Amino acid sequence: VFKYAEGIAWHPYVGAAEDTANAIVANLNPKGLHFAFLDPFNLETLTFETIRSLSVLEHIDLLLHVSVQDLQRKLERYLEAPASPFDAFAPGWREAVNLNQSINAIRAALIAYWQSLVEKLGFVGSRVELVAGSKNQRLYWLVYFSRHPLGNDMWDKIRNLSGQKDLF
Repeated sequence: VFKYAEGIAWHPYVGAAEDTANAIVANLNPKGLHFAFLDPFNLETLTFETIRSLSVLEHIDLLLHVSVQDLQRKLERYLEAPASPFDAFAPGWREAVNLNQSINAIRAALIAYWQSLVEKLGFVGSRVELVAGSKNQRLYWLVYFSRHPLGNDMWDKIRNLSGQKDLF
């Protein structure tokens, strides 16, 4: 479900992320300032086409939830699958990632390739924050992309450098 504010009204969009992203973009001011937060369940549902659809907006920053757990637990299965979830996440990965290396190196190369795809859409670098659980288990990365260096400067100033704190 995607929502956006127009005045005080909220408009829900229900459907596949790629389709709803296109519908939302069609209803937004192409010259306005926009921010999209994508929080998919796994890598397969964080499709590159959804990101590409949103990237047609001239002034948009993206904050993406990238599942480390999905990448760690299912990497070997995804690598072997004829129709891999990586095909939607990082199109062209089979030609770009050398599979004759360690699992950790493959994982790093896949994410680096994905970041390069997003950056080719006109974003100025990325910022990555690891979010870990209470037992220090790696859960996900928050990956921030901006089209302007000022967006990255802002992210660097507000990101959580000292770790998550309890409320009391």
